Parts: sequence; structure tokens; C-alpha cells
Amino acid sequence: MPQFLVQSRPVQNAFSAGRWTLANKSGSSTCTNGGTAHKGFSLKYRLPQPIQDPITVHAGRGHYTVTGGSPFDSDFDSRVQRTGD
Repeated sequence: MPQFLVQSRPVQNAFSAGRWTLANKSGSSTCTNGGTAHKGFSLKYRLPQPIQDPITVHAGRGHYTVTGGSPFDSDFDSRVQRTGD
């Protein structure tokens, strides 16, 4: 799972310590109230057991944080499913 598509854009992952990680993606945006917010998230996917080749479904956990005008902090589940080559 080194790369997959999110809204038609490629997303790169790094493999280390037995898991794929999409780490600390961050940026700034404008809140609906006109303030500025800084957002960041990370995702971690462990290798499925038993190991599959190819991996057909990959489940993981993530964390999403927004600071500034509209603060928000949450953990979430993520699931990626292979749909073809």
C-alpha cells in the first residue's frame, strides 16, 4: 500500500515498524466564521494477519486535529479496499 488515490489524487505512505503510515499531513484553511484554522491528521495501517498478497482490505486508525477559529480533535477508523490494479 505505498500509494492509493483520495479524490483522484495520489497519497504516499511510508512503511516502518510493521505498519504503513500517512504521517502528519497538515495545512491551513479558512473557517466558516472567517477565522483561520490549522488542520492536521495522521493515519496508521498495520499489516493484516495473516499477510496477504495483494492486500485486499486494509484497516487502520487515525487522528484529526483542528486548532484556531474552529477547534476540533478526534480519533477515527479508516478502511481502504483494493479495487483493482
